[in-house]
Amino acid sequence: MRRTTEDWGLFSTLEDLDFEDDLALMSRTHQQTYGQQVGLRISTKKTETMTLNVELPAPAKVNGEELCQTDNFIYLGSIIKPEGGTKEDIHSRLDKARGVFREMNNIWRSAQYSTSTKLKLYQSCVVSTLLYESECWRITETDLTKLQPFHTICLRRILRIFWSKKVTNEDLLSRCKKGDMSTIITKRRWRWIGHVLRKGPQSTTRTALHCTPEGKRKRERQKT
Repeated sequence: MRRTTEDWGLFSTLEDLDFEDDLALMSRTHQQTYGQQVGLRISTKKTETMTLNVELPAPAKVNGEELCQTDNFIYLGSIIKPEGGTKEDIHSRLDKARGVFREMNNIWRSAQYSTSTKLKLYQSCVVSTLLYESECWRITETDLTKLQPFHTICLRRILRIFWSKKVTNEDLLSRCKKGDMSTIITKRRWRWIGHVLRKGPQSTTRTALHCTPEGKRKRERQKT
């Protein structure tokens, strides 16, 4: 990978994402030259290509075999799409967080654990699952209207506040000493930015922070 990225100029333009056996290559002109020299082979059955800002993409081939085209892929648990993939990622994270919360129903109903302990478990297990990689989401008001109700419903069930008890969301968050989803995500973003800025100037993470993809994003139509 070091020999390959020397030709790409990694520290001026982000060209690859790699983690153990998961590898995402982003390039217009990259030719596979070093992999076979060190005994690496590309599996055409497991490899897919995705193009950005190209109306008629030319097929990519490896050893004469054409690679399959895709409009999305999952990298380290996040959904990547030409449009960004935030909406799909949020939908996926909500499903996973609901599953985690459901699996812990016995804890929420138990009288053996204090409310403080339950809230700590909720924060460490459910919220961390829900907001995984939320620092990079392009959040809209519509997205927040999906995240916030899940957050308040979970807290009401933990505190056993049912519909007959008239408790506002503000009072609920105050009792739990929790912020709303907008505040929580904002804090996570500031912590992430601080972590990135403390890295060296040649860090891949800092390169990604200032990365500007080529082409133009399609303008979204406003609904009337």
